[in-house]
Amino acid sequence: MRKTFTAVSESALIEPAQFILSNVRAEVFLLKGTLGSGKTAFVRQFASLFDVSGITSPSFTIINNYYRKDITIVHIDLYRIPENERAESLHFEELIESADYTFIEWPGSRGDELKHIYSAAELEFEYLENGRRITVIY
Repeated sequence: MRKTFTAVSESALIEPAQFILSNVRAEVFLLKGTLGSGKTAFVRQFASLFDVSGITSPSFTIINNYYRKDITIVHIDLYRIPENERAESLHFEELIESADYTFIEWPGSRGDELKHIYSAAELEFEYLENGRRITVIY
């Protein structure tokens, strides 16, 4: 299935976040889009649904973990990880299984690997003239 949203501001990303929380059952969310297209901003809005704050880009840390009561969100950025490095060598299994929600930016071919192991949804982020389009594929 596919659902598309248009967001004219970062706060408008709450709508696709609420949709995913209510309608999409996945262990992994693969975030695709160019630099600055709203991937981390989306994770920030999603986390706000659980009163989790302080979401920052994992571009330099590679992995950010966020906890709030009984919710764990793992946010991974694979931009700087070589494409040929397999998912199991990155210990995704432990990260995904320890989290309630796992968001992976720049999944590349590892996204296909993960789709064979876990239930996954894709989120595609595109720039528009006055905002961005987010397509949820689940």
